[in-house]
Formats: sequence, C-alpha cells, structure tokens
Amino acid sequence: MRLATTLAALALPVCAIAMTTDAASEYDETLLRIEYGAFCARETVGSTDAPGTAEGRIDLFDGMPSITWRTSTVPAAPNVSFGVKTKGVGGAAYAPVTITLTHPAFTNDGTTTQTYVTDLGGDDGSINAYSFDYPYEMVTGEWQFHATMGDQTLYRVTFNVVPPNALPAITNGCGGAFLS
Repeated sequence: MRLATTLAALALPVCAIAMTTDAASEYDETLLRIEYGAFCARETVGSTDAPGTAEGRIDLFDGMPSITWRTSTVPAAPNVSFGVKTKGVGGAAYAPVTITLTHPAFTNDGTTTQTYVTDLGGDDGSINAYSFDYPYEMVTGEWQFHATMGDQTLYRVTFNVVPPNALPAITNGCGGAFLS
C-alpha cells in the first residue's frame, strides 16, 4: 500500500463556500481546482510518518504525476494508482488538511479508514493518491478521499474500484511488476 502525496507550502484562510458537484466529486471551486482519476504507479522518493494509515506512513512523489485516465472507476490491480490532484485558485495553499480515505475492509486486518495530515494546493499543486501494492488491499467497492480543514470540506471524491478484468485498458496499461 502506498498512500502518496506532494506537499504545498503556504497556508491561507478559508472563506466562502461554493461547493461544485458531479457524479463522483464535491469540491469548493472558489478555493481549488481538482482533477481525479488513475495513473500507473510511480517510484517514490521518500516517506513521512502518518500513524493513521495502514502502513504508518505516506510516500512522497518527486514531481507531479499526470492523471492518465480521467475516471472515477479504477481496477484493483498491481501498479495502478488513483487519486485527486489539487491546485489552489490564485496559487493558494491550505494547511493543515486532513485526508480521510475510506474503503471496503482489507482482507488482512479489516482496515476501512486511513487518515493523514498534509497541505493542499499551491502554485505547483498537490496530489493525494493510493497505489495498489498488496493483494489484501485490492478490494472492490467504494473508495473515498475526503479533504477537510477544520470542519470545512475542501473536496470529497468517490471512486468505484472494480475487478481488474472490468477495465483491461488500465490494468494492462500499467504492466504487472510491483514498484514498492
């Protein structure tokens, strides 16, 4: 399992609330621009402690991954990553932001919720993503990233994770070797 992120550096106050929604997402468009979907897992350059996660850490990307498949449906397959990219309107960054990832129970220990604190937005943007590394975490069903600052929702994106054969273009597009 790899929860991964890039980090922004500047915190600004949150003001107006004007949530935008589509079938899979809800976000405050006065604060953030978001993009969500799937991409092939990338090497990471380090990690930071995140005691609220299954692994106790989140991995860090060097640079910003591109979303290859703009979709809210992703296969539970090795080397597939999925997540939410954010960019602050006018370069704004927000901190501290709590990311809560909810998902069906892992088959090894029953984990259903993972949380960590990070920054969002900034000029260069940020990404919060999940990469499938182990069979026990490749569970199908609803997975949701929920970003909050205090009691304010910044975004909520829901993914439908399906068996690998349901999306062969993504499953096969990311190869079969594990990266972590």
